[in-house]
Amino acid sequence: MNINRYISRILPVLLAAFLVSAMAISDEKEEILDIHNTVHCGNCHSMNSKISSTGEIPGRSATCQNCHDPLKSSANYFGFSFHDDPTRNCTDCHSFHKTDVIKAKESRFSLEFYDNSKMYNCVACHNKNSSPDQLSAGHQQASLLYHSDSLYTQKLSASENCLVCHGFNSTLNVKNSSSAKIPFINLHASHPNEVIVEKGYKTGMRNIKVNIDEKLKLLDNRIECLTCHNLSAGSNKLLAQFDSQKELCSGCHIRVQNSNSFVIAN
Repeated sequence: MNINRYISRILPVLLAAFLVSAMAISDEKEEILDIHNTVHCGNCHSMNSKISSTGEIPGRSATCQNCHDPLKSSANYFGFSFHDDPTRNCTDCHSFHKTDVIKAKESRFSLEFYDNSKMYNCVACHNKNSSPDQLSAGHQQASLLYHSDSLYTQKLSASENCLVCHGFNSTLNVKNSSSAKIPFINLHASHPNEVIVEKGYKTGMRNIKVNIDEKLKLLDNRIECLTCHNLSAGSNKLLAQFDSQKELCSGCHIRVQNSNSFVIAN
């Protein structure tokens, strides 16, 4: 088949799939905004406050929970560390009227949290097992990119965001902001990432455990850099906490009988 004819046939299909996905996320966002617009002002604002002030009533997190179940929210699913802070209120970070805007200290940025795949970038530093304070100087510098240019990073997968700095083809200036030598990843000689992991998958020499170790997190059933690496681990190569690298491998892979090798993933 002529390549131009093939492209002309497949391109509309890919474009349609992209538009359907984008419309689904947009529809979910609009639905949330529509629901918020039906809430009476007095539910969140005090009648005694000045017009120019926000005047949220005390216990505003409790007010949010009148509609939002924290146990069913993405906040609970992803286990973000800042949601465990009892001194925080929902509106410290979230805006009722601008639901896609997040406040982080002195900065504000947009976050498409309607799409779970965008949230994995946050999990890299903000999770219950680590703190941004434990990040290396280089990763703390790199974190500025996530907050200052979130619209760019949200277009990338979790592993692609790692490769912005660690990929051989990276040209980002943030590489030069740290005195430490940055390791570069050769994708042809590294463990595959962004690959769907089918638990219990067995065929020839490619066997995966049914029960993968809970320390190895799959992202939407995909193996990503963050599956095996923990940015705040403090261990060699920032690997997830296992007694040895072999034990880390055996978290997913079934060891070949009478061998020190592991079968490889599909």
